[in-house]
Amino acid sequence: MEIAYNLAEVFDEPIQRLDRELLRKLYNRRFSAVQDAIDKMGALSSREQGLRRILTSYEKLLETEDEQVIYIMWKKHPTSVNTSIVIAMLKGGFKNLYLFDLAMTPFQEKVFSILDFYVFHSLQRQGNGHQLFDFMLQKEQIDPMQCAIDKPSDSLVRFMAKHYGLENPIWQSTNYVVYPGYFVDKNPISREAPRTPRTPRGSEKSLYATVAPLHHRPSSLSGQAEQD
Repeated sequence: MEIAYNLAEVFDEPIQRLDRELLRKLYNRRFSAVQDAIDKMGALSSREQGLRRILTSYEKLLETEDEQVIYIMWKKHPTSVNTSIVIAMLKGGFKNLYLFDLAMTPFQEKVFSILDFYVFHSLQRQGNGHQLFDFMLQKEQIDPMQCAIDKPSDSLVRFMAKHYGLENPIWQSTNYVVYPGYFVDKNPISREAPRTPRTPRGSEKSLYATVAPLHHRPSSLSGQAEQD
């Protein structure tokens, strides 16, 4: 996706990590192209997922109570100095989740979660998604097995299997996914813990989930756009 701005004036890396503090510093007219890039990529991601509302925008990142970050992958335009090409974005953050493993053992965890992941359509299947995801794992110092994924598409499930060897995703009723290895060395909570009513996707409240195995996952999932 092309934007009429030289992002080299703002970003010092080809994949830029933006947290809320940095986004606030960029919140003025001079850097409106950064906001424009995030808003447009967020809108494209939601459109490809068939969602009625946009999950990712500059304003939402500023207003969220969660510890969210967004990674923007970009490059200089080959012929226009004042134009940049936005390749992909990945939004993540820590979420307080109630989870079940395959044995229906309950856990309450603060999990780094993949909340939105999109590669611009003409730049898919070129390794960009894998490069972006690897960069995020390195920056966050996290193993892919320790991530939760919010409502992943079939293509993202295949992506995790292909690049990280993660199989047998455990679907929660909230449409989050974790993998069996996540629960190794984790301490379960009491089964008498109070249940919190299920909340819509995108709610800031904690979620109490029940397991929905892969072959029973909800049929309405649209998920992230095609990944590399």
